[in-house]
Amino acid sequence: YDEATITIGADPDDMPSVYFYDTATSAAASAVSVPETDGTVTVTLMLDKVSGKDITVPYTLTLDYDNDEKTARVGSSTDAAYPYDYRAWGDLTVTGDVSGNSVTATGTIDIVAGQQSNNFSITINDEDIYEFDETITLSIGTTASPDPTNANKAASNTELTITVTNAGDLAPVLTLSRALQPDNNTLITSSTTTASSYTEAITSADETTNNPYFEVKIIDPSSLANTKAGMDLKFAYRTTYTSSYPTDPATGDADYTEVAAGVATISAGSSTKTFSIDILDDAIDEEDQNVVVTIAKIGYDGNGDDVASDAAAGDDENALSDDVVENQSHVFTILDDDDPPVVSFYVENGSNIVSNVETQTIDEKATGVDGTHTITVKASSVSEKLMTVSYSQLTSDSDCASAGNCAESGHDFTALTDLTATPFTIAVGGQTNSFMITTTDDDRDEWDQDIVLELSVSGITDANTTVSASTDDGPWKYRLTIEDSDDDPFINFQSDESTFETSQSVTEGSAVSTNVYLSRISEKTITIGYTIEATEAEFGIFTATPSDGAGSLAFPEDHAGLDDGSESLTNTPPNNSTTGDQYLFEALTVSTVGDNIDEWDEKFKIVLNATDHASNPTQNAQIGTDAPSLTVRINDNDDLEEVAFSTTEATDDENDVTNVVGDDPGANSINLPIAIAQQSGKDIVLKYSIDNTINYPEAADLYYDADYPNNENTATK
Repeated sequence: YDEATITIGADPDDMPSVYFYDTATSAAASAVSVPETDGTVTVTLMLDKVSGKDITVPYTLTLDYDNDEKTARVGSSTDAAYPYDYRAWGDLTVTGDVSGNSVTATGTIDIVAGQQSNNFSITINDEDIYEFDETITLSIGTTASPDPTNANKAASNTELTITVTNAGDLAPVLTLSRALQPDNNTLITSSTTTASSYTEAITSADETTNNPYFEVKIIDPSSLANTKAGMDLKFAYRTTYTSSYPTDPATGDADYTEVAAGVATISAGSSTKTFSIDILDDAIDEEDQNVVVTIAKIGYDGNGDDVASDAAAGDDENALSDDVVENQSHVFTILDDDDPPVVSFYVENGSNIVSNVETQTIDEKATGVDGTHTITVKASSVSEKLMTVSYSQLTSDSDCASAGNCAESGHDFTALTDLTATPFTIAVGGQTNSFMITTTDDDRDEWDQDIVLELSVSGITDANTTVSASTDDGPWKYRLTIEDSDDDPFINFQSDESTFETSQSVTEGSAVSTNVYLSRISEKTITIGYTIEATEAEFGIFTATPSDGAGSLAFPEDHAGLDDGSESLTNTPPNNSTTGDQYLFEALTVSTVGDNIDEWDEKFKIVLNATDHASNPTQNAQIGTDAPSLTVRINDNDDLEEVAFSTTEATDDENDVTNVVGDDPGANSINLPIAIAQQSGKDIVLKYSIDNTINYPEAADLYYDADYPNNENTATK
């Protein structure tokens, strides 16, 4: 017999459709939610009707890490810890490194003939990390196998989004961790969580080489152990300062770059974040200063505006919590590395530095001259410390080159300030300070004198400066020459301070005693040259005879003075503090001769030599006009000499054979000797007469002049 095979063709419309199914609701599902603490989630695929064929359903696990930070991260089947939120299962094929973002995953599940569903379980990692509610997205079909075998994809519910909720996890606590050196790695020595210090010095041309880093971390609120961020967590930081600290407050944008509202992010998966502040190396000597770095939580910033208060924009301000206040501030001390400034004397205009000594002049105070001079001390740079420096006067002649050597404090100028009681300082932030020298109008002729000052910090506690020690740093000595404003004093003969003396009489044998007075005290050595003058043209027969300079005084010398103009007096100057009247004059004494010889009252002059005298000028004084010379009269105290014939008679022959005495007077003449007891200083005029009645009545026997009845004649000697 014949056989026939009848094939009953499958009706395509009879193929079941497959979709995701939620067993909890017994309904098709496109989304389910499961708390992380459940540990697993079951994924069920359901057919709309039982099939007589085995059905293989391909599916794709969508991993959009780059575009959706809320995509849960799959790990290998053994990756049980963060950052992996769930693990791969047996039928899932993962392509790529699960630690990266370029990962794909597909799988298949079979529903055997006669069954309507099948499922697989996904293991969820339950860690104590606060994170997003994250999604696992599955879809039926793959790129290679877009459709199931022996089934159709249902019209809906072919994509399932599983939301793993972050139920029960507490937000981490934001706290300060430590301070790091500018390498952002090495711990700052001796630092703590809330305090550290580091030098302000940069180590190269890179100005960031002195910037400290501050590490911020998050900790588990229960165990206080370090934890990881389950999402990008932002925090704010700012800089301030504190006055309640052993070091001074630093100044924002001067000592460091002030940060008013800095923001940093602890990236998802990280436990820490570092940030730095910019320390400014300012080359200014200053105290070590503090900067307070304070942090505060922001949370998760969903829309990038650096705040986390807009939940509608995806923000989560509860994703982070602040630690106690004490752990949110760090006091960083900037250790100053700058040397103190160097101080020196400074003249802005007209500086005259000689051998590294600033050398200036000042006119002594006088009418119309204030006699003041301002001296400035300048530091090589400003300082944030009070600088204290001392200046003192050098009083050695070797320091004072002027002819008058060193001026005397309190006499030539107002005494310097007592720097022990009133220190000389340069103010914080300043670079100079000045003091004034005031000269004294002392009405004394004197040589120019020097005030030589020297800077020093010796013995000063916390001087906060050093004194120049090289020409490069400026002069540390200041020489101020006081140029005298007083003229040379006038000199005159005076009997006392107020009485000029132009003449004087003394009895012979007594000394002429007078004084040469100065019109004011001088601090120069004054040479008073004088000359003894006596000329017949001026005094006639009353001219006194000076000493011949040889041996003892004797007639005809009348006094001890010399007439060669060589004599002088010396007025030795007092020191600055002496004002005695004895320095106003020099006594001049000239001895006269007491000779027992009758002579005229005789005169001589003592004349002060002019300053341009050829051989013995007066020096450092002017010749006055009131009594520049003294006329001295020596009054004779001797009686007139007695005159007598040395013999009572004399004989001479008329033939002139002999003479009684003396030289031959000539023919028919006779010498009659007349004598005095001693020589006289005067020309003596004698009157004598010849009595022609005695013995010789006849006039013819001798010369007779009828004009003189008594024959009176004169003789002079």
